[in-house]
Amino acid sequence: MQNVSFQWADGSKGLVNDLLQWADGQLLLLVFGDPGRTAFQRLRELAGAAPVRMVQVIGPHDPPAAIEHVRDPQGHLQGACHVFGHAWALVRPDSYVAATGESIDAGLVRAIAKALGAEDVEA
Repeated sequence: MQNVSFQWADGSKGLVNDLLQWADGQLLLLVFGDPGRTAFQRLRELAGAAPVRMVQVIGPHDPPAAIEHVRDPQGHLQGACHVFGHAWALVRPDSYVAATGESIDAGLVRAIAKALGAEDVEA
C-alpha cells in the first residue's frame, strides 16, 4: 500500500509513504468522501483523544470538507484500502490497513483501540 499514489490538494503527486511520514508514527485515518458535519465533529474529538492523524480523501472534482485532504482521481487509494463510497480505512505506520468501515461510530473507536494494542475492546 505504501507506493499507492494520490494527488495533494495542490494537484501534485503523492504516495501513501508521504502520508505516513506526515502522520509521524501515529495511526493514519483515511476518510473517503464527505461523512457529514456531525461525523467530522466526532473525528475532531477523536483526534484529541487518540494518536491518530486524519485525512479526507476526495474525488477529482469534489469540494473538500476538511483542511487536511487529498484527491484520489483514479481511485487507487480507495482500491488499495478495499473500501467503496463513503468509508474509512485505518492505516498503521508500517502501511498495513488495520481496519475499514463505513460509519464514524463506536466501530472506529474499537478499531483504533485494537490497533493501539488494547485488549478486550468491547462495544
